[in-house]
This record gives sequence, structure tokens and C-alpha cells, in this order.
Amino acid sequence: MSAKFIVDDKNGPIRIRLLRRIFYLFSNVLFFTYYYICQRSSRMVWIPSPKGLQKRFSSTQRPMIYYAWHGDSWWLIAAVMMLPPELRPVGICNSGTMSRLNSRASAWLGVDMFEYSLKSERSARRQITDFVKTSGRHIMVFPDAGGPYRQLRPGILSIALEAEADLLPVGLKVRPKIVIGRIMQHRVPFPFSRVEVFWAQPFSGRDATTRNANRALQELGVTRH
Repeated sequence: MSAKFIVDDKNGPIRIRLLRRIFYLFSNVLFFTYYYICQRSSRMVWIPSPKGLQKRFSSTQRPMIYYAWHGDSWWLIAAVMMLPPELRPVGICNSGTMSRLNSRASAWLGVDMFEYSLKSERSARRQITDFVKTSGRHIMVFPDAGGPYRQLRPGILSIALEAEADLLPVGLKVRPKIVIGRIMQHRVPFPFSRVEVFWAQPFSGRDATTRNANRALQELGVTRH
């Protein structure tokens, strides 16, 4: 089921050359095909049940920022499709080449995506914050993207504070475990896997610090499995 691909219209039209468009299309078709096979053949479960998140959101009506390490991003994109629509976060991507190689594939799988511009005069943080404030949507971010990896960068805290959002730490345990990259350790989706998605209690952006946001991920006990 194809989802929405949202581009920040404040940045004006984006021009992409024809050959590059063809290259992006080919890459996204490949990613989508492989993602789809992995998603459909694997067993994924959220622990605890998402019902607790539904109760939390019903009582606060505040958007939530799902956050995990960047190495878990491919599997988490597949796992959020199991959530009820009202809990499903919007994925965040950018206008850079590496992001565009697979961002459309995520939307084709059914995950709404928001693309911020790397060429905008407005910072990435400002573009994302404005999107959350105006849309009221949950988002999914990876606060160590770009490195240093497995170290939370403080931009996520500013977004949560300004957008009056809650932070939701998420960790994954995957079997079989297939990892590429010595530094980032990206977990590659593989067909017929078992994926356990663990989440901790959300906490208000007003109370967030780099230390307690990092600790929340570590206390899940699965961030290095």
C-alpha cells in the first residue's frame, strides 16, 4: 500500500535531472522488492503490546518521536507497519542522494515519509520541527545518523521541546543477525527473520536531556544485540 511522500513546500520546487530520476527509480524498485519480501516473510512482534502506546496517546494527544539507532533503521521501517494507523510514525528523509536511493521504497511499503531539503536556508531541525507542529504527526528519527554512531545528537531534544512532543525509545533484537559496516553496523533485513521490537515508556520533551535519552535506549537491553 503506497503512502504519502511529503516534501516541504516552503523550499520551492526541486529539480532533478532525468538520468538521476531514472537512477533513483531503479534503486527504489530494487529496495522495495527486497524490503517487501523481508517484511512479508519475517515474524515481527512489538514488546510490550502497542496497546499501552494507544492509551498514552489517547490521554495526552501529544505527538511522539520514535527514536532508535541508525543501524536499526531498515528493520524499524518495516516494523512500524504493524502499528495501528494512529500510532504509525512518519519517516524522515532528506534530499541527498543517499537518502533518495530508498526513501520512495519506504513510502511504497506504506510508511508516510517527510523529505526535508539540504539546500534550504532553514535548518533540518527547523523543517522537521515545523512539520511536527503543523501536522501533529508522530515521526521516526535516528539521532546518530551521520555519526558518531550510537551517540545521541542533541537536535532531537530541541525538536521534542519545540514541538511539545514525547520521546519514545525503541530497540530491536533480530535473528538472524546480518550486519554490514564496521562503524555504523547497519542491520540488513533478511527473509524469514524474527524481529522483536522493544519500546520503553515515552517521556516528555520538556524533561529530556542527552543523558536520560541515551540511557532510555541502553536500558532496553537490546541496542547491541
